[in-house]
Amino acid sequence: MMKSAPAPHSSVKFTTELSFQVKLHAFLLWASIGFLMPVGILVIRISNRVQCGRRLRFLFFSHVILQMSAVLLATRAAVLSIRNFDNSFSNTHQRMGLGIYGLILAQPLIGFLRPHSFYMIFLEE
Repeated sequence: MMKSAPAPHSSVKFTTELSFQVKLHAFLLWASIGFLMPVGILVIRISNRVQCGRRLRFLFFSHVILQMSAVLLATRAAVLSIRNFDNSFSNTHQRMGLGIYGLILAQPLIGFLRPHSFYMIFLEE
């Protein structure tokens, strides 16, 4: 018996869709880890030199918003990869991605457990 080949348009559609998912995954992670997180770090570093309470509060909340946006984008990228890609964790890229995502999720917990920032912003004025 001869096996029939799949229709060419269906495999092209799958390849195009998979290519889009890979590009979206890469863009979300770049925007998260490559742009928003470093900008959030720079914002909080700038706040170390600021004396004005109002400006300090603005910088602190800007930092929080940037960092949480980065975590949400990274979460979206992780969900995208779990739903659409082969996740056997048999290669280094997948294992490192899982480890990095664990560190990304630990970051907000560390930020919430650090009371010094909270007291510095709201009680020193």
